[in-house]
Amino acid sequence: NRLLKNMRAVCKAALSEKYATDQSILDFWGTTTVVWEHEKKTEIFLTGEEIEALYEMELTDPIEQQARDLFLFGYATGQRFSDYGDITPDDVVEYKGRILLDRRQKKTRSKVIVEVEDPRAIEILKRYGNNLPRIEHTKFSRTIKNLFSRLRFAVTSLGEMVATTMSGREKTSEAYFARLIDKK
Repeated sequence: NRLLKNMRAVCKAALSEKYATDQSILDFWGTTTVVWEHEKKTEIFLTGEEIEALYEMELTDPIEQQARDLFLFGYATGQRFSDYGDITPDDVVEYKGRILLDRRQKKTRSKVIVEVEDPRAIEILKRYGNNLPRIEHTKFSRTIKNLFSRLRFAVTSLGEMVATTMSGREKTSEAYFARLIDKK
């Protein structure tokens, strides 16, 4: 669908710039985007109960505690791991009683200011003196998966199996686009 949208945009631009004059090229590429039922992705997210259970989970291993705290901080701020995995006191600003993260994102290099509103995230910042622990990403991911695997016995919704088609849509769209090109 993304490729079809792009192709339609190119065709419209070609028509408007007079590189093409035959209106039928838009008919070939269609005017609407259709998302077939089998292409739809299943939305998977954590509930408030699951997040609270993770926050309250008794942990003795310091690496597990740090990974959990980092995960919860990322959840509360909506930042990528690459952007919250190395927060230092220089990144944390207090302004008019609010806690703000003032950072440049690694992926986009955009400067962002994010308000930290969640009391758990504020508590995590205080716990580490505004200097969040650094954990290698692979170790972080494995630790979080392990924590949720253990937590599923206490929170049954974490143990539910959900059928997904996370990459099916992209594969289907590309196959459809390839078939369209082969027709020419």
